[in-house]
This record gives sequence, C-alpha cells and structure tokens, in this order.
Amino acid sequence: MKLTGFADEVSQDLTMQLTLFNKLNIHYMDIRSIRGMKLSQFTESEVDELGKLIEKAGIIVSCVATDIGTIDISADFEPHFEEFKKYIERAHKLKSKNLLIYSFDTSDKEKPEEFKGKIFDQLGRLSDYAKANKIILLHENEKGMYGCMADQCLEIMKNFHGSNLSMAFDFANFIQCRQDTKEAYEMLAPYIGVVHIKDALWEDGSVVPAGFGDGHIADIIYRMKDDKYQGFLSLEPQLTDFAGFTKSKQNDRNSRDQKEGLFTMALSALAAIVNK
Repeated sequence: MKLTGFADEVSQDLTMQLTLFNKLNIHYMDIRSIRGMKLSQFTESEVDELGKLIEKAGIIVSCVATDIGTIDISADFEPHFEEFKKYIERAHKLKSKNLLIYSFDTSDKEKPEEFKGKIFDQLGRLSDYAKANKIILLHENEKGMYGCMADQCLEIMKNFHGSNLSMAFDFANFIQCRQDTKEAYEMLAPYIGVVHIKDALWEDGSVVPAGFGDGHIADIIYRMKDDKYQGFLSLEPQLTDFAGFTKSKQNDRNSRDQKEGLFTMALSALAAIVNK
C-alpha cells in the first residue's frame, strides 16, 4: 500500500501543501484545488509552473481530483466534457495517470434508474477519451450521485472496469448513504484503485478520524493486506467539522495550525491501523 492525500484540506497555498507533505514524509499527493481554483481553471503555463514546484519538492502527483460527473444528469454534458479534456491535459502535465470522477447528480430524481442509459453513455464517453489518452479514471462513491451505493458502483465497474475505470472506495461516503462498508468491500474489492481514508458515524454521518467511526476501516485494511492490495490509501480526513471549525475562522494562522494538527492526527490514526 502507498500513502497519498489531499493537502488542500490544510492550505490553498501549494508551497505550504508541499512543505506539510515533506514534513510528514508523504511522497505522493492528490491535487484538487490550489489558491481556491480547480486545475481546469489554470492556464497551461500556470500548470507548468505548478509542476515545477511539485517536482522540486520531490512529490509525485498520484491523482488529479476533479468535479467531473458532479453535474445534474439533466444538464448539458458538452461543456462538461470540454472541461474534462482540460483535466486530461493537466494530468499529463503533472505526470499523473489518474483522474478522479463521479457518476452524475441524481439527487433530485425520484427514479434515478430511469437515467441509467444517459449516465452510462456519458461515462462511456469519458472512459473512451481517457483510454485514448492513457489516463485511468477513478470513480468515487458519493452521496447524491448515481453511484452512491455499492450495487450501483458494482454495475458501473462491471460495465467500464476494463476500459480504464477503477473504483475510488470512500468509507465515510458509504456510511453517509447508509451502506455497510464490509458489504461494499466484498462487492467491489477486485475493482478498487484507491481508498479514501475518512471515517464517519452511522448515527448522524459526521466525519471522524479513521477507526473512530462505523466504517470498519481497520477490519477492511487488514483484509486488504491479506488480499495483497497494492494501490493507494488517500488521506482525506475532512475533520474541520469534527474540530468545531467555522468559516469565519478558516483564514487565520491559528486555523491553519489547527488544520495541520488535525491532518497529522488523521495520519496518526491511519498509521495506528496500518502498522498494527
């Protein structure tokens, strides 16, 4: 297993993100946002400069995290597809072969299954384009999206796994959708390309450090070891609510220090499980 994570949870400044990961001895990074911007919003020359900073710090970009697949399934897909192409270009520039995506918002649909044909057509276009450009898509289970439950994710994997699409398994997101994670792992284990490490409580869905919730993270990681899993564990703690943060606090130095402390705490909780 290899460790990576989302450093933008601590800072939107790339230099600070890289400094933190070097301090914590994390050699890979999932890139999601920098200076409050998505990678698709940066120019090619700006991405080149970001790439130089990342390379100088000795960090490898394990995945480019996107918002592709988060639009409503009824929305116009073509502008979204054009943005997807930009993300592919940015991933190449940052020397990453992985792109995180979702399976379209169906949260306001009374019968999401009625949109399966359109969802699969659009996922197929994404998958085909990614395959032609030597990029692996990682589909994350996310509340409100078509692929939020294990059976829907399995359906997606069976249709697209051989076409450059694997599973981004998120414990907390499953819990928040009332999906048992052990059952989900049994169904999806052969398709997992990355595991997002954040836990949650079954009672109210609140996010907590790994092992402190109802995601059965320790049991599943031990099982993954037995299964010889060789992919990434991606630390995405989302602990600001856990620490009682408010938006008004999130720009001062004390807040940044607290966020770094929370991230370090989340890493320690994971290490206690992995190294047991």
